[in-house]
Amino acid sequence: AKDLRKANAELTMQVQAKEGERKRMEDQLGKTRNELRATVESLMEANNEKAVTKANVSRLETMLERMKHEQQEMQQRHTAALDAAAAKAKSAADGGAASPTAVASSAKVHALTAQVQKLKE
Repeated sequence: AKDLRKANAELTMQVQAKEGERKRMEDQLGKTRNELRATVESLMEANNEKAVTKANVSRLETMLERMKHEQQEMQQRHTAALDAAAAKAKSAADGGAASPTAVASSAKVHALTAQVQKLKE
């Protein structure tokens, strides 16, 4: 049970770190979006709307799509880390290390911890 509590505490810290990372990534995405908007506005001011080429628009759309994809991946990693923390907490709450359920839960905790570590990398 002590090992489970310790593992749960470690996982909680990892989840908090992931939340901080998610926040930083969201902030960076916001800054990048603002930069893209400024770039588009600058292009439109320097040239009239007709002068903005299809290639520039396509490039900007590609960048926005990439940002959306990165944000989705970040949210998926965050959700996976939270799910792992919940599973670990449930496993720790399930009790004694001598029961087959606890042994299976412990194996699950180790697997989830490995997944969180992989996400951190």
